[in-house]
Amino acid sequence: MSGMRWGKWVWNDWLSDPALSSCSLAAQGLWMRMLCIMARSDPIGHLVLPPDRARVSEAKQVSRMCHADGRHVYALLQELETRGVFSRQDGVIISRRMVRDNAKSEAGRTHIAKRWSDTSGTEPNRSPNRSPNRSNGSDLLAESESDSESESTLSPNLSLASEREASALTELVRKEAAKVGYVEPSQEATRREPFRVVARN
Repeated sequence: MSGMRWGKWVWNDWLSDPALSSCSLAAQGLWMRMLCIMARSDPIGHLVLPPDRARVSEAKQVSRMCHADGRHVYALLQELETRGVFSRQDGVIISRRMVRDNAKSEAGRTHIAKRWSDTSGTEPNRSPNRSPNRSNGSDLLAESESDSESESTLSPNLSLASEREASALTELVRKEAAKVGYVEPSQEATRREPFRVVARN
């Protein structure tokens, strides 16, 4: 089957189209059936009527394709065309929106095909579906070992810095305690009674 089986439908565009909104519900329903047929036609967006040797009128053929009453289709087609809902190209009814959207779609497909087939550059295009990078874990293991070595190298320096900070903090505490009259008791006195603060005169 030629044409397209589905397409994007913008509800707001259908409801806000001034030309279509001015038509009767019967004409809008007929136009919807015609759109379905034009989406399956080749070229897309054209109401391609089957050849008829009996030279049946356009309205009669449309009524057959849309399963509509032929007595009303002629008037509905006149209503749609008068309101400017559809146009004609070489006498064939077309949907301007569908023809325009199909042209954009074809241009996009051509651009993508050219992009992935063009090898004139310095580096050929890669396939869009590249295989995942499956590593055996050796790189991760080597990186982990390297991190461990770095940590072991820095450990002595870090320990030395911590000891210096602790000593400086202890000295600072002693100075502050001396300002408020704190007397650090001996170990023997600590066992007998708690710390005490001696107020200076």
